[in-house]
This record gives sequence, C-alpha cells and structure tokens, in this order.
Amino acid sequence: MIPFFIFNGINSKDSLPSISKPEKRYEEIDVPGRNGKLYIDQKSYETFSYEITCTMMPDSNMRVLSSWLNGEGELILSTELDKFYKAIVKDQIDYEQVYAINSKFILKSSQ
Repeated sequence: MIPFFIFNGINSKDSLPSISKPEKRYEEIDVPGRNGKLYIDQKSYETFSYEITCTMMPDSNMRVLSSWLNGEGELILSTELDKFYKAIVKDQIDYEQVYAINSKFILKSSQ
C-alpha cells in the first residue's frame, strides 16, 4: 500500500513520517526535605510536529494545494486509519522544482 494522509477530509498518496509519541506533561514541584522533584501527571501531552515530504504531480495546481493544506483540521495517517490528530498547518510551504516535471515540498503539521 502506498502511504498517504488525509487532511480535512481530502486524501493524498505520499510518504509519511514515522509515528511519534509526544512528550507527556508533568507539573514539577520542589519539596523541601525531599530528594529530587515531585511529579504530578497533568494527563495531557505537549504539541509535536510532523514533517511530511510530498511530491506534486505535473498536473497539480499549487494554489489549490496551498488552499487545502492550510489552517486547522483532522489529520489521518495511512499507518493509523483508526485515529485522527487535531492538526494545524501554519508554517510556510516552499515548493521546490524537481526535474522540471514534478515539484516537492515539506508539509509541517503540529498536533
């Protein structure tokens, strides 16, 4: 199966990053007379980023892609079709010309 992602309900067949576990949030407390810190689980995670290398096909329209890959939405990875991430695409996307036929770009998404 060719790896793909779905953002805001639109499917793309492309390469995907490996799955990451975000950093867990803990409150750190210094307790006088206690060695080390006391950690209290905040039951939440830090924001993390995915970078997905994408290739535009020759008949693709950069303006349509830029409109689609913008703002907030649900991100579904083909390696985890039973899950979705609340994601935001907010960084600049630079389109690079490759072989004068295809273009490639890095899509950075934060969850």
